[in-house]
Amino acid sequence: MPYVLTRGEVATQLDAIHARVTEVCAGLDAQQMNWRPEGGRRWSIAQCLDHLAKTTVEYGQRVEEAIDAAPELPERPEAHPGLAGRLLIWSIEPPSRIRVPTKASLRPPATLEPAVVRRAFSDSLDYLSALAAHALRVDAARIRYRNPLIGDLRLFDVVTGVLVILAHNRRHIEQARRIRRHRDFPR
Repeated sequence: MPYVLTRGEVATQLDAIHARVTEVCAGLDAQQMNWRPEGGRRWSIAQCLDHLAKTTVEYGQRVEEAIDAAPELPERPEAHPGLAGRLLIWSIEPPSRIRVPTKASLRPPATLEPAVVRRAFSDSLDYLSALAAHALRVDAARIRYRNPLIGDLRLFDVVTGVLVILAHNRRHIEQARRIRRHRDFPR
């Protein structure tokens, strides 16, 4: 996966994410969307999507705050994360290399209405698209955001923030794909 922020690259990645989610959710009823593997110890497909919608918005809002506080510049065609950012993004990409405990506010409820969670997920990707476009109108490789997952520390640049959200979406969509392929998944 190229770790570069451009309008075209973000659009391509968002299209791929939409396509994978459509594939994963195709033909599933509410029971299947809410089925949890390993006796309920793992998340369901609906829970993965709910978590992604919540995380994209919460994490994105921190990135947005940094963008809004920065001086606007002429739009740049692309921006690249620093080395630490690339390592962070890589660590989030599927297959999962590390597991990070989920904040309580980002944990999904046990059961979800599939249509509601799909709409929230789709809305979160629209938000991410707008956020990425906005990031290209500031010096996104130099501006740091308060990372809500590491005590609001400003360790990473805005480019990294946007690319982390995309990688996080890919990670949990792959998790949802594994759920659907699980041997015990209700057919």
